[in-house]
Amino acid sequence: MADDELRVNQLQDLEGKIMNGMRKVVRFILAMVFVAFAAPSVAAPQYTKLYSLTLTASAPLTVVAALTNQALSPGNSNVGSFRLTFSGATIASVTTNPPLPPQNISVNGSSVFVALGSPLQSQQTLQLTIVLNDCGDGISLPLSGVQVWTGNMGQTFSPDTTTASAFPLKASVVCGDIACGQSKIVPDSFYPGSVTVTRDFYDKDGVSTIGPNLCETVPYTVTNLVTDKLVHLAYPDVSGDPAAAFELKVVWPGGLPAVTKVAWLNENHTSTTVPGIPDFIAALPCNANANFLPTPYGTLTSDVLATDTTIRVNTTIPSGSQGAVAHPGVPFDILVGPEPNAERMTVTVQGGPPGNEIWRVTRGVGNVGPATSHPQGALAMSEPLPIMTSTQGIDGQYAAGNQAQMCIKSQEVVTGGHRTTYIAIGDPWGSQP
Repeated sequence: MADDELRVNQLQDLEGKIMNGMRKVVRFILAMVFVAFAAPSVAAPQYTKLYSLTLTASAPLTVVAALTNQALSPGNSNVGSFRLTFSGATIASVTTNPPLPPQNISVNGSSVFVALGSPLQSQQTLQLTIVLNDCGDGISLPLSGVQVWTGNMGQTFSPDTTTASAFPLKASVVCGDIACGQSKIVPDSFYPGSVTVTRDFYDKDGVSTIGPNLCETVPYTVTNLVTDKLVHLAYPDVSGDPAAAFELKVVWPGGLPAVTKVAWLNENHTSTTVPGIPDFIAALPCNANANFLPTPYGTLTSDVLATDTTIRVNTTIPSGSQGAVAHPGVPFDILVGPEPNAERMTVTVQGGPPGNEIWRVTRGVGNVGPATSHPQGALAMSEPLPIMTSTQGIDGQYAAGNQAQMCIKSQEVVTGGHRTTYIAIGDPWGSQP
């Protein structure tokens, strides 16, 4: 009996040792599993392959893209190659800073592929100056258009959280510079020749290329969204030339529309000089008796006070003068400037010799004013922009009696579609719904 009890005790002791050993093994295995799962969460960020990218407009037809390696550890996280593919533009040429040999840069349509001679290490930046064949606000780099690799198209990088949230990257690309007396075909590799921008010899307020106060050359931007049948003209009217006036010829696909729309205000009641949703209204025709860019009718022969109801004008057109024209019969509108004292008037009665005509006028017409004084020698300019005949837009923000900022000069069928010619000031939109 004693022997049986001894064997039972020995077996229980052995069982305890076995169970104790198994518990140690289980604890060890669990510890290894924990380490296996915990280690990547600690170590992974050190080797995560990340990049950041910025895109800014530069000179006309030019953007600058800056690619930065945001990897947190050198490891195997150096950028060796990348590709950028634009939406809304094709590429003419690319240079880099630091410089790369031309054979390392391959341009194909809207894409550029760059193979780095020396890998781009963590926190290093490569800057690309990209000359485009297109311009406007519709140019962007979508997330799908950016591919960054180790080596030659090796392992992929991902955008950091800042860059990822910013996609698509956009830049308002200036088309070029335009002075008074110039006409420019807007660069467009998809629809070449579809938009032409013209300035005459005078700004709307009488400043001219041939006077003592020369009109300013301004950069202009035209966004031609043919698929959406939208066009947007923009220029720096505050820092550039606030009195610039433009003729915009646009060739649209399809036949003549029942209604052509324009906008110079956004739906949030701001001007289209700032980003927003344009508030489109039915376009008005330009004034029939002045259906051309602002041109002088004559010169004031005496000072005009803010209270005067008549003005004296020399309407003799100087020999060889650029753009001066004879005025139409009354009533007709004029603009007398220059800015910032430009004022619109309606001439209701006219008479007297051409060298000193006497015009009876209504002052401060169409919210362009108020009546102010004007010096002898100021030009009386033609006025193509009509007065709004009805209140339209969000909350009636286009008020009847105010001056329209864009009008239709003509529309006609042409090969491949139809052409609309606008006259505009400010930063207006045109639409063909």
